[in-house]
Amino acid sequence: MHNVHETCIEVYLDPKWGILDYFLKQKEKGRIRHLGFSAHAELDTLKRFLDSPYGEHMEFCQIQLNFLDWSLQRAREKVELLNSRDIPIWVMEPLRGGKLLSIAKPEEAFSWVAGIPGVTMILSGMSNEQQMIENVEIFNRLTSLSKEECDRLYSLAEQMKDSVPCTA
Repeated sequence: MHNVHETCIEVYLDPKWGILDYFLKQKEKGRIRHLGFSAHAELDTLKRFLDSPYGEHMEFCQIQLNFLDWSLQRAREKVELLNSRDIPIWVMEPLRGGKLLSIAKPEEAFSWVAGIPGVTMILSGMSNEQQMIENVEIFNRLTSLSKEECDRLYSLAEQMKDSVPCTA
């Protein structure tokens, strides 16, 4: 399911539309391998969705996750919520649409995301084959970040908080 958020959650939760039943039937028929959702939602909306009948059927959740949004968009709390429900996390915007590259190397940003518990997939927007090749090379040599390296990224994120809009 795409982009569960505040302005559409009522449609998802209203049983008259039969959205969950439809997706469950499609999964039974083999048309859906993994049933999950993406969300640009506030934490309370995400929790409300997971507390609904949908929650027990979700096999992944795709969220915007990077070292800036860790606090700016409460991504840390979203990760904790998803981990508490054993829902794997798929990451969108690990580089914040490229905006984080002004303060960090791609290796640092990707390593930070890869080190978050529960993250099973990292999606990185690419606009050409060369960027794809570079991303594959970066992911092949990722290393864990030290506490000091993470703290440096958090400090840089604090400095840029007021200047970066949401990419949703």
